[in-house]
Amino acid sequence: MDTPEQRPSTVYLVGAGPGDPDLITVKGLDLVESCDVLVYDSLVSADLVLRCPATEKHYVGKTAGGHAVPQNETTDLLVRLATAPGPARIIVRLKGGDPYVFGRGGEEALACVRAGVPVEVVPGVPAGIAVPAYAGVPVTHRGVSSGVIFITGHQAGNRKLELPWGHLVGSRLTLVFYMAVSSLPIIAEQLLHHGMKADTPALVVQEGTLPGQRHVNGRLDEIVSLAASASIRPPALVVVGDVARLGQELLQQQPRPMAGKTVVLVRAEEHHYPEVRRMRAAGARVVDVPGVRCRARLDDPQVRASVETISTDDLVVFTSAMGVRFFAEAWSTATHALEAEQVPPEPTFVAGSPSVARALAKAGLHASIMPTMARSGLVLEALLEEGVEPGSIVWLPRSTSANRQLPDSLESAGFQARTIELYETVPVPMTLDARSMLAHDRVDAILFLAGTCVESVLGAVPELVEPDDRHMLAAAVGPRTAATAAALGLPCEVVANPPGLEPLVDAVMEALSKGRG
Repeated sequence: MDTPEQRPSTVYLVGAGPGDPDLITVKGLDLVESCDVLVYDSLVSADLVLRCPATEKHYVGKTAGGHAVPQNETTDLLVRLATAPGPARIIVRLKGGDPYVFGRGGEEALACVRAGVPVEVVPGVPAGIAVPAYAGVPVTHRGVSSGVIFITGHQAGNRKLELPWGHLVGSRLTLVFYMAVSSLPIIAEQLLHHGMKADTPALVVQEGTLPGQRHVNGRLDEIVSLAASASIRPPALVVVGDVARLGQELLQQQPRPMAGKTVVLVRAEEHHYPEVRRMRAAGARVVDVPGVRCRARLDDPQVRASVETISTDDLVVFTSAMGVRFFAEAWSTATHALEAEQVPPEPTFVAGSPSVARALAKAGLHASIMPTMARSGLVLEALLEEGVEPGSIVWLPRSTSANRQLPDSLESAGFQARTIELYETVPVPMTLDARSMLAHDRVDAILFLAGTCVESVLGAVPELVEPDDRHMLAAAVGPRTAATAAALGLPCEVVANPPGLEPLVDAVMEALSKGRG
């Protein structure tokens, strides 16, 4: 009989739904929020990935023209994870749409079963039903269409799209093509060639169920030029049939101001930035790209000694949420190590911005001083306005790569600035789909939140500094980040003033709404 250490883990093939993270099933979300290992692809919402607390996550996404991880390596990975020595774990393979509808979930399930690995499928809402519905189109309708056929518009290895065109036309059913943007000219040509009427309604939906959803509809003989004129990009789904005409009557949702815009946010791997929700709400597709990974240095004797030295008379200034996170861990350890009769010190905590103040509150540390929104980031001015006496000790928990501007300005004003290098940042390998989007200029704006993020991106996509006709808008969270980008050959047209993510989001949304990018 297998012991817990010998029993293989269970693999759950979970459908994430068509794109909107709220459309995942209750069971699917429960598994995502409780699993030990997450394996996910590029069609899965970043919000779902961020909601997963698992410390072990594997990205196996794919894009047209390449594979981040070949399919056989993905199936091998699932088997290897499930049969690794140790206690049984919950392994979630999170897939866009439904695992068994053009998701190759059957291949992964068979590989697990043949290896003796328990596998369970959690169906997802298929994009072929949900996306047309969000565009006002029921894929079946009494008296119009009695059935629907789901078809892949993409052939592996760039093979010719070979389908039973005559049977499809003769069925008189609704035709829903997945992954069909690049093959739309062939689809329209073949359907017309095999007898479908030129005035048959057709619909193309980009980023269905997401805030950036937009669509074009028209006659079959016009749909290719309409989609090209609207610059429709993947991911998109094509509906052909009389039901597509109903969308003009049933669709209530109007395109949002930033619909169709793609914005890349280059961020720290460990942190989530709610400030960009406004972009998603306005219709933009916001792609989270981890640019750097933060490694704690809490075991460093100098770090421990610095934290233990902080007294009630001191100030602790935070300029990043990551600094808050690692300091909170170190502070908890230091205060718990005090003798029972010792009273923990109560220094004055200072937040460099509203987002940092929120991070402090979440960590159970109250910010007594914070610059106003209009003066976000101006820490020295905030201290002087609050009447903090020069000569006070000001601790700065930060990254090893942080520059000397703030501590030097504090020293010049008469404060005793002492840095605590709590963590270091290292580049994160960029996924193939993100690299492809940037290299082929399929991004409207890129937001850099630190100079190290600029370095990481340009290390992965050096061609960004070359073309003069690039339409992508480069934006920096502040002058220091912009200076790093300029020095590396990528000038930023938008620089947040005052520095901070919220002002940066405001500036980028304004620029994109005026047609820039």
